[in-house]
Amino acid sequence: MKKDSVTQRGKGGEARAKVLSNEQRSEIARKAAKISAKVRSRPIIRATHGTADHPLRIGDLSIPCYVLEDGTRVLTQQGVLSAMHLPSRGGSEGRTRLSRFFNGQIFSGLIPEELLESTNEPIRFRTPSGILAYGFKAEMLVHLCEAILKARDAGVPERYNRMVLQADIIVRALAVTGIVALVDEATGYQRDRERDALAKIFEAFVSKEIQKWIRRFPPEFYEQLFRLRGLPMSEGQRRPAYFGHLTNDIVYKRLAPGILDELQRVNPTDPETKNRKSTHHQRLTNDVGVNALNSHLGAVTALMTLTPDGEYDQFIAMLDKVKPVLHGADTENTE
Repeated sequence: MKKDSVTQRGKGGEARAKVLSNEQRSEIARKAAKISAKVRSRPIIRATHGTADHPLRIGDLSIPCYVLEDGTRVLTQQGVLSAMHLPSRGGSEGRTRLSRFFNGQIFSGLIPEELLESTNEPIRFRTPSGILAYGFKAEMLVHLCEAILKARDAGVPERYNRMVLQADIIVRALAVTGIVALVDEATGYQRDRERDALAKIFEAFVSKEIQKWIRRFPPEFYEQLFRLRGLPMSEGQRRPAYFGHLTNDIVYKRLAPGILDELQRVNPTDPETKNRKSTHHQRLTNDVGVNALNSHLGAVTALMTLTPDGEYDQFIAMLDKVKPVLHGADTENTE
């Protein structure tokens, strides 16, 4: 498409806007009010990370950014408008210059419908300090810049030159995946990502209450352990105390990331008796935790039976290949 034709189309759009009938203006206002009501009806999400004095910096741009409690990375609406060199007149609940601009004739057919809708529906959230704010998903900035550059390639009026220049700067500095990492760094969320991921694992695996004791470790597990350690075993014989350390290494360190440390935390050793109130497997959830334990013990016992007598180190070498250590620390007795 030639530059002159796009320029004329832009002028034509402005001319049509001036001659809108009262009915057309009312319809536009009605749709805007509907969008605004939709935005207001949504629950306000809390931001867990980010502060106004630690914005996302792209070249000379500074855009306030936050991470919401559901993990969504957002840029503030005002920050996006400033980055695009667009005034913020038109309200804060969806009737923004951003949505009006990208719904215009210049960008017709260059922006996916889903992206257009997102410019109309900013996310309402509260910053960690409690201030109500509006924002857009961080990735949206990249997609909008790409649309601007597509329009540039097709030919746009000179009045859009500053916006085109900003879009070019942003796209050169970012990739869709890169902006998420930059937001995490600016907000400090990168330090908590692993902790948040582990918290979800702990919630699934570790029970808040002590479960009724049921035999979880089959006799064969300890029979094989005695055999691989080259120790004789007789009926009723007590297991050596260090078998607890072996169980940590063979089972709990390999069950799920961080599970051994979490079990130690919720099921600590009494400083006086040196014993625990319960076994670690009594603190596993009946569904996810116990099922994972049973599956793991089945695989471990199978490897044990394939290992020659007294070759414990050979067994561990095979175990490291198929069930590597995920996370944890060596501790006292566990089962």
